[in-house]
Amino acid sequence: MRVQNISFRWFGALLWRAGWLLHRPFFRASGRRPSLPLIVIGAVRAGGAGKTPVVRQIVQQLTDQGLRVGVMVYSVESRNSGASNRVAPMSDWRASSEEAVWLARNCPAIVWGTRSRWQTWQQIAQQNEVDVLVSDDGLEDPRLQGALRYALDWGDSAERIGDLVPAGLCRSWWSDHKGVVRWKVGEHVHFATKLDLVPQKIAVLCGLGDPCRFLSDLESLGFVIVEKQLQKDHSHGISHALNAMLAKGCHPIVLTEKDAIKITPKILAHPRVMVATQEVLIPLLSATFQS
Repeated sequence: MRVQNISFRWFGALLWRAGWLLHRPFFRASGRRPSLPLIVIGAVRAGGAGKTPVVRQIVQQLTDQGLRVGVMVYSVESRNSGASNRVAPMSDWRASSEEAVWLARNCPAIVWGTRSRWQTWQQIAQQNEVDVLVSDDGLEDPRLQGALRYALDWGDSAERIGDLVPAGLCRSWWSDHKGVVRWKVGEHVHFATKLDLVPQKIAVLCGLGDPCRFLSDLESLGFVIVEKQLQKDHSHGISHALNAMLAKGCHPIVLTEKDAIKITPKILAHPRVMVATQEVLIPLLSATFQS
């Protein structure tokens, strides 16, 4: 059974790679590239790379320089392929994504949820509301090649079929992204998980593409994880799972900031519900952006 499972995942990775190579010629940008500057924050890692908190820090840097900043985030929950909509701090995450609502609440920018980054880039460029647009993800979109692109590098080895999802952790190879600026985590970008709680036994509930880093960060802070409820990325079951865990009693329950977006303020105020935050340190973009 283990051999069959490995073979299935490897075959799935082969299909993923074939799809990647075939889709690029069909998704070349049609029309003129917008004059609005675009910064794309991506990663070859399929999940848990930290793109969204890095976007927040970039927005803050650019805002501090006096620029009007917009952010576009892929609308995972939308089914309208050409739709883009503004996301407000109190918007329902089910109309766009939890990342979009989190950014609307936590950074000084206009946030758009979109199913087509290329179309949204064109539309926003015509509205003259922002001076620069930042895209949360989009590294694999061939229509965004004219953008200034940054990729978070966790040291992932992405050079062969077995490195690609579902066999591995990556969506593409580094060689696919000519001209991208690689920010090495631990050298150029630094993440620090914070939890306002004395180290003790805890339960963890999260829906991340790759929860391993989040779990190891908590353990490095001295917390002992005695229960893990790990759900799929963008899971709709976070609220239900949290209520079930609270009903059982026992240890404090720790959520990510992203998953906390799905929880009502009343439940978040429960004394046993804790939200871990993430601090990010990135290079100053001013000189690079102004060039």
